[in-house]
Amino acid sequence: MISRSDRLKSRLEQLNRGREKTYKSQERWVRDAAGRSEPVRRTVMLPPSENLALSEWCQTTANELGLTRITRQDVLHMLVARLLSDPTLTGQLRADLDAHQAGR
Repeated sequence: MISRSDRLKSRLEQLNRGREKTYKSQERWVRDAAGRSEPVRRTVMLPPSENLALSEWCQTTANELGLTRITRQDVLHMLVARLLSDPTLTGQLRADLDAHQAGR
């Protein structure tokens, strides 16, 4: 049986790993940005139903992972990072965009 103290220590380690990832991604912004030292803000407009569904997904996922919260920004950041590094996902998204444009 895991003690409360052990669970808290584990949670603290998990939070610290998340912070380290954040710091590393911020270092990448400094290295990759041509002359910029700050991240660039992007805005996404979502229909209210999709916004609510995304918020619910974030809360459910945070609960399942034992986290306090997962922000929509975190989700979008991970999606963009995956999109830029995963050729399969890139192809799927291109096909979705093509189908969406054809349906207009």
